[in-house]
Amino acid sequence: MNGGIVLSYQDSRPLYAQIADDMRKKIHNGDWPAGEKLPTENGLCTLYHVSRITIRKAINELSIERLVHTKRPVGTFVNSVSERKPPQYTLVKSFTKEMSELGLNFRTFSATIEISHADPTMAANLHTLPGSKILVLKRLRGTLKEPFAYFETSFTFSEQFSLASSDYYQSFYDYLSQFSIHPVLSQEYIEAGLADQHVRNMLRIRESEPILKRYRLTNDKAHNFFEFSKCYYIGSQYRYYVDFSQE
Repeated sequence: MNGGIVLSYQDSRPLYAQIADDMRKKIHNGDWPAGEKLPTENGLCTLYHVSRITIRKAINELSIERLVHTKRPVGTFVNSVSERKPPQYTLVKSFTKEMSELGLNFRTFSATIEISHADPTMAANLHTLPGSKILVLKRLRGTLKEPFAYFETSFTFSEQFSLASSDYYQSFYDYLSQFSIHPVLSQEYIEAGLADQHVRNMLRIRESEPILKRYRLTNDKAHNFFEFSKCYYIGSQYRYYVDFSQE
């Protein structure tokens, strides 16, 4: 196994994201080939000089991207190329549709859209090159009275997409449908936790108040469009339901 990177505390990215980026490079470069078992958590802690919690977050990032899988209690292994493909397509349900199905009136309190450039992690999520142009949409949404959800959505850059924030106050997926883009769900995971200061300020919550974090990767079936969304919900005001019924 190759040595770890020297982590930068001046880097704006959290430590686990820096580690995930280095591990991702090892996989893509073939240093960690398909089928190879990763070092143990303790081994990775020694390699990167961080805690087990940080290592677990980094591995979780790679699991979301289907680069690795964990077999308990055996360990974590690098996936083959075929294993990295989603097993099936699932239609994406938007926030707008979720609220409508619950019979709730909703409001978008703010929306901003800007051109940015993909760091290595986001480039991998959006299947583009590091430094490439991407679009970043940030929205604060909730009931008519108060916000309870904050979204940061990064997606494939295209000249056809508007840079006017006013065009993004309604359903994002309805907006995309104007361009015959119909995203399908590739991967999604959910975790409970605490918000960083920026998210706390947006949602107007206390430091100790728990939130639900929902990360979503989507693409169109032609793989010309990719989206990565980070969704933050106030824990006391949002419930996530999974329907296992057969139709």
